Amino acid sequence: MTTNTSRYLIVPMMVLSLTVLLAPANAQMTCPTTDDMLSHLPTCTTHHYHSGDINNKGVYQSLLAKANNAVDLNDQGNSEAAVNLLNALINELEAQRGNHVDANAADMLIMHAEMAIDEISG
Repeated sequence: MTTNTSRYLIVPMMVLSLTVLLAPANAQMTCPTTDDMLSHLPTCTTHHYHSGDINNKGVYQSLLAKANNAVDLNDQGNSEAAVNLLNALINELEAQRGNHVDANAADMLIMHAEMAIDEISG
């Protein structure tokens, strides 16, 4: 009985792995909803750079710096400055949408930043 149960657990994991491996390189990945959207924002930004959704290293570094600095400022208790920096991040994403940031990725990162602002402000 135990062997059958583990066999059923392995098969879906193998299918998922094959799906991920066979997905197109430019496939959009959704950023997971977490209890701490702010701390996850730098990771999500990096994901979009590595997947090619952000196609300019300077733009990526600028976005990542804003995300990391917002996390640091919030951790230091300066939530107002963190929100201001997240708004600057949103402005940059809007300016780069369709240029150096894929439109879908820009929309996703903007939504992510807005959710982080809601967390900080709420």
